[in-house]
Amino acid sequence: VWRNSGSRGLRRSGKFTEEKNIPTQRPQGVTNTVAWNLFRIMLGGLLFSIGGKALALQHGIISGGLFGTGMLIYYFTGLASSSFWYFLLNIPLFLMGMMLLSRRFTLYTLFGFTSTSLMSELINFNINIADPLLAAVAAGMICGAGFGLVIRSQGSDGGVTIIAIILHQKFNLRIGQVYFGYNML
Repeated sequence: VWRNSGSRGLRRSGKFTEEKNIPTQRPQGVTNTVAWNLFRIMLGGLLFSIGGKALALQHGIISGGLFGTGMLIYYFTGLASSSFWYFLLNIPLFLMGMMLLSRRFTLYTLFGFTSTSLMSELINFNINIADPLLAAVAAGMICGAGFGLVIRSQGSDGGVTIIAIILHQKFNLRIGQVYFGYNML
């Protein structure tokens, strides 16, 4: 039951709210299911892959995070693809996350970085935008929308998110600060 506790807002107590006899159990619905979260992770990975491969990679733009690191390795070596490097770089971080983070989060993360890598491999089209600045903004918006969907699913697409959450839990560092610091390197 949710009750008003002053400045802290509504708090849970008992079986029914004190103000009204309203059950506190929220309906499970579609938006809280595992299937819905997996759908959001997959859709977010698809959007991130489109922004990263169809826009950023075509213009020589590097996205942030571990996907951007995979792009850098691809640009410098020309070996494999950026999505292959992204998948490969995620494996040790995933193993570290398995030891330090929740089981649900790590399973969603495994699904997230695997589906993002696969979708990025399967994307073979380019979005033609002539202006590189406009392409960078569009890639950032599409990648950001995809990343937002993945994060809202209580999982991640791997990479820096795993490091950021571990550092947040251990040292109370903000997740955004960890991302900013990684991307500054």
